[in-house]
Amino acid sequence: MFCFPAVDDSDEYECASVQTCHSQDVKAVLWHRTEEELVSASYDNSVRVYAEQLDDWECVCTLTEHESTVWSVCFDGRGHRLASASADGSVRIWSRLQGSAEARWRCEGTVSTLHPRPVYSVSWCPLTGLLATGCGDNGVRVFVEEQPGSGEPSWRLACHESHEQDVNCVAWNPASPGLLASAGDEGRVRIWQLEPPPRVVQ
Repeated sequence: MFCFPAVDDSDEYECASVQTCHSQDVKAVLWHRTEEELVSASYDNSVRVYAEQLDDWECVCTLTEHESTVWSVCFDGRGHRLASASADGSVRIWSRLQGSAEARWRCEGTVSTLHPRPVYSVSWCPLTGLLATGCGDNGVRVFVEEQPGSGEPSWRLACHESHEQDVNCVAWNPASPGLLASAGDEGRVRIWQLEPPPRVVQ
C-alpha cells in the first residue's frame, strides 16, 4: 500500500495505491534511497520490485529464486545491489541490470552454506560493505565480500556471535563503522562493535 499526505489535512493519509501481486503474507517492504522504487518480500517465496508508472505504481520485476519465505531485504550503500534473506537458509545477492523492466535484477550470488536454519534478517552496511544476518539458529553472522566488483563475488564469514534464541533483526549503524545491533526472541537487544573497526569503503 502506498500512502501520501492528504491535501486537505496534513495529519491524515489517503491511500494512493494498493498492490496485490503477492499471493500470501508480505513480510517486508523497503524503499530505494534515491530512486522511486519499492521492494517487497513475501511468504510466497518471492521478492517484487515496484516502480511508478504514469499515475500508479506497478510491479516491474519478480525475483523467484528463493525456495521458501523471504523475510528481509536490503540495498547496498549505493543502491546498485539488493540482498534478500529467506527461510530456505540462504541470502541471495541481486545486481541491477540495464534494459527492460522485466529483467531489472539478476541473482549474482548466494550466501547459503553457513545458515542451517531460516534467515530472518539481513543488513548491508553502507559504510563498510559488510553483510550481517540474523538467523533461526540464534546466530548473528557478519560476512565480508571477496573480489568485489568482479561480477562473481563470494562472501567469507568474518565473525559469528549468538543470542539465546532466534535472532529476528540486525541493523548496522549508518554513521559508525562496525557498530551492529541485533534483536532476539529472548527479549534482548545486543550491540556489537567489530574490533578493529573495519575500514570505510569509498
